Amino acid sequence: MIQRKPDFVTLFYIDSNGNEVSANPMTWTRYGAMLTILSAQLQAVIEDKQAIANYHNLLGSYQGALNNGQVGLVAPVKPQHKVIDDATGAVSWVPFVPPLPDAIIPVLAPSTGTIANPNPPADRTDVLLGMVMALMADVKAIKDKVGA
Repeated sequence: MIQRKPDFVTLFYIDSNGNEVSANPMTWTRYGAMLTILSAQLQAVIEDKQAIANYHNLLGSYQGALNNGQVGLVAPVKPQHKVIDDATGAVSWVPFVPPLPDAIIPVLAPSTGTIANPNPPADRTDVLLGMVMALMADVKAIKDKVGA
């Protein structure tokens, strides 16, 4: 990315060979071109931040729908990072580094159509016996109260 030197006037960048390329207002043609490219680079930073924020919002909505069991949804498309070349101002698109997160597909248990008891009784007879025993205890408590 094009940067300003400490004098806040001179613009520079490091080319692919590791050489510093700079321009000041005295070399107006190069300086004007570098200012235009710098402006495009700063605008790309703003656009990238907005694209990331939008993606996170869409991903959150998509993840919520998946967690609620909705199927047949289309995942949001990951945006690409906009890169403006320092020397030419050419625009290219590359994946973000680090990569943007993906949705997590929840593992849903297959539905049987009924609500399952996590601790089913071993036998219905046991349930009936438990109910009779509880009623007998209530009857005994009432008998003891009335003195019969």
